[in-house]
Amino acid sequence: MIYDLSLALDSSLQVFEGDPSFGLASAISIEAAGYSVAELKMSTHGGTHIDVERHVFSGGRDTENTPLDIFIGSAFVVPASVGGGFAALPEAAFGAFGRGDIALIHTGWDDHFGSEDYLTGYPAFREADMRRLIELGVKAVGTDLPSFETDLSCRIHRILLALAGLAPLLNRRCFFSAAPLKLRGGDGSPVRAFAMA
Repeated sequence: MIYDLSLALDSSLQVFEGDPSFGLASAISIEAAGYSVAELKMSTHGGTHIDVERHVFSGGRDTENTPLDIFIGSAFVVPASVGGGFAALPEAAFGAFGRGDIALIHTGWDDHFGSEDYLTGYPAFREADMRRLIELGVKAVGTDLPSFETDLSCRIHRILLALAGLAPLLNRRCFFSAAPLKLRGGDGSPVRAFAMA
């Protein structure tokens, strides 16, 4: 079965303050030219997206030069407990991951999408949990939170996959894909993320 893990893109898409809003407008119409072309305007970090090194390191790899295999492969979905402003991974979660896996973390926060607190009240991941995933050899982390941190420190903000709809895959291994656009100089990219399980 295929699971769509992406948020729909339209004018109601919530973005962080200062980020470009989403826009999709007709540039050429079928009525005028016999075919349709739309103009798309959005942040590289809006909706379901990936972040790459260039997002937090000035000399980091851009979207074009980040290997695609980081965003495609074997993944495992684990739950996080949310409380006190943090999303924490249970000890048992770490045993689910091996070198080269993608860690997908379900907090349930995607249920807040569209609400006022979606971008302001979300929990942050514990830095120790993210460092431990790196030590285990996890190549990317995806979550249903809009960001890893609630501040601008970017201490643990590396390869992020912002997702939705992870609940049906809890405690399951799956094939995961969230390939970015090949944006030269890009610091991230919108994606159509999905899992097969």
